[in-house]
Amino acid sequence: ISIVIEERLRDTIYKGDTSDRNPIYEQAFNVFLDNPLIGKQFALFINGEYAYPHNIILEAFMALGIGGGMVIVYILISAIKKSFIIVNCRDVNYWIFLILIQQISSNMTSGAIYSDPLLSMLLVFIFLYYDNINQTILNGQ
Repeated sequence: ISIVIEERLRDTIYKGDTSDRNPIYEQAFNVFLDNPLIGKQFALFINGEYAYPHNIILEAFMALGIGGGMVIVYILISAIKKSFIIVNCRDVNYWIFLILIQQISSNMTSGAIYSDPLLSMLLVFIFLYYDNINQTILNGQ
């Protein structure tokens, strides 16, 4: 993890420092509460300007509602589990999955679902790669 991301995560976890994002988190949560079943919007509008929640899970619930938010959480947890399995097996491509873990960690404090093509690409890659590895093992190759 980069030094900046590590510092931001440590401050968030151990000191409760949200870099003055509490008003943004609160507004995002209120948008979620406005329409919790199907969600309402991907972006926040604060004082006439565009903003985003800086947390992909909060954004998922805000934009997609309970159902969509739970799907995003399930996808992220599954991807992290698969990444750890691949990293622990010392697969030749394990470094790609370390990047995925870093990207997910980064997007927990600063990121948006709709504007992160690297995260999207890595999520697709891990599910395809993991399934390919499982098929190879099942076929005895």
